Amino acid sequence: MNPGKLNQRIVLKKRGEQRNDYGESQDIWTDLAKVWAEVTALRGYERTEAYLADARSSWRLVIRKIPGITTALRVQHGSRVLEVKSALPIGTSAFIELICEAVE
Repeated sequence: MNPGKLNQRIVLKKRGEQRNDYGESQDIWTDLAKVWAEVTALRGYERTEAYLADARSSWRLVIRKIPGITTALRVQHGSRVLEVKSALPIGTSAFIELICEAVE
């Protein structure tokens, strides 16, 4: 892996919990880390089923290994929010490949 390809800034976010004014629990996403990544669009598709439109896109991100990377995270890339579907090390290198899907 060429570290020079890590040329886009992303924010890794973890889920947290917060109480609202009524005492109800609400999910919030807080920043875990800001890192450099190689971001590649894999595929996108649209389907219409029962008159409902569904559009999704998949993304591959490569980042340097840092502790705490799991599929429970989300990624913010500009205005796009991605849900991490898999997080696997790339061989024995110091990098992790994240396969993500856009959150609508």
